[in-house]
Amino acid sequence: MTEIHTTDQATRQILALAQEVHRLLGGGWPEAMYRDALLILCEEHLIPCRPAAGVRGAGPVRAAIVCCDSILVRVCHQVVAEPGLRRSLAASGLERVVLLRFEDQDVVSRIVTVDAPVHLVMADPSWPAFSE
Repeated sequence: MTEIHTTDQATRQILALAQEVHRLLGGGWPEAMYRDALLILCEEHLIPCRPAAGVRGAGPVRAAIVCCDSILVRVCHQVVAEPGLRRSLAASGLERVVLLRFEDQDVVSRIVTVDAPVHLVMADPSWPAFSE
């Protein structure tokens, strides 16, 4: 069976899975390790994702994935300002950019969409990965 994901549902699932990756790994690992763990969990949960090789605006390719052909997910240890996220979004041609920072205590997310301001989100561990 093929799962159909809307962008909002997929974004929520990505944030929940990022929280799970943080619970499993904690903070302090290389960006590529978090990306690979997120790819594995997305595959397990039938969220279509792939490495962002060749996607403009992805930043370091080793730390970015594309989910549902509409969301650029960047894993970055550094703070990226809103103009940088907007440039990533414009260059990628996708609907949304989700920036994930895996810190020692939590995952901090910034979300940029084509038609909305930047949202700073602390991934809530109570979010279910899938809504019923």
